[in-house]
Amino acid sequence: MKKKIIGIFVCMLLITTVLPISGLAEYNEKKAVNTKINDSLEIKPVGYQGNGEILDQSQTLQSGWAWYLQPTQWIAQGFKPTTTELTRVELYLYRDYDPPVDTIITVSIRNSLDGNDLTSTEIVAGYFTPNPKWVEFNFPDIQVIPEQSYYIVARSDCTSSSGAYAWACRFNNPYERGDAWISHDQGTEWIKIDFEEEPECDMCFMTYGINQPPNTPIITGETNGEAGTEYDYAISTIDWEGYDVWYYVDWGDGNTEEWIGPYASGSEVTLSHTWEKMRKYTIKVKAKDIYDFESDWAYLEVTMPMNQNMWFQGWLERLPLLKQLLDAIGWYSF
Repeated sequence: MKKKIIGIFVCMLLITTVLPISGLAEYNEKKAVNTKINDSLEIKPVGYQGNGEILDQSQTLQSGWAWYLQPTQWIAQGFKPTTTELTRVELYLYRDYDPPVDTIITVSIRNSLDGNDLTSTEIVAGYFTPNPKWVEFNFPDIQVIPEQSYYIVARSDCTSSSGAYAWACRFNNPYERGDAWISHDQGTEWIKIDFEEEPECDMCFMTYGINQPPNTPIITGETNGEAGTEYDYAISTIDWEGYDVWYYVDWGDGNTEEWIGPYASGSEVTLSHTWEKMRKYTIKVKAKDIYDFESDWAYLEVTMPMNQNMWFQGWLERLPLLKQLLDAIGWYSF
């Protein structure tokens, strides 16, 4: 019976270390450890999450393999945010065999692989149900620069031979804004995971951030004109994340332009309008981004006094018999 148990344990080790990294002198013939996982993948919603939080970057496809998270094997995934504030991440993790339920998994964010952690958090793993599953790491929020590279770095304190927790991945570059990396020396030296057996690897992840609404629009154009004359007005705004924008325009006379667009952030849009009555009007404009986050209203007051012809026309409208007489003799027509 004792020999049978030892045989089973050896087979387990062989199964979970099937893919060695070869040809890498800097690894000193170490082996990277990964494992086969279930083929199913939980589908996650994309978009606005509430309270200003959005799902920003994600890679939710997998190839049926996962990389072990251990004290001697750290895994990282690069990404480029589009928000200015990063709030949390979710990783698609797998429990291989029976690792200790008190295993601590640590996830941090870095702006360089060999740099310091910008923010970090850890969880006590427990048993995943279902397995694999999306696991949330809610760290202290940090400010980030859109379109610059950052890295999710994951590791665990599991040294047990009974199993481990692993991070699922997908091969052949499914995420084009970053790459997967592996380190065997606690994050001081990294190798890109782009090997013969695992080409152009990307880990399964989702990042969340706080979306900022567009700036209050700027309105420029004629503020003193004549009723009945068409005028052009230029509208523009900046969206901090660089998203396209739409505009809602209230001309102040009952006419509106409802969410016209999309327009590129920072571009100038020219709209035309004619006011038919002599009075003051207030143009109101607001913008929204792709997540329907709306800016404050912008205001521009315009005065449209009536021109001479319109004044004469309005006066004749009050004297229909005189208007008919003048129309009959051809002295004035409308």
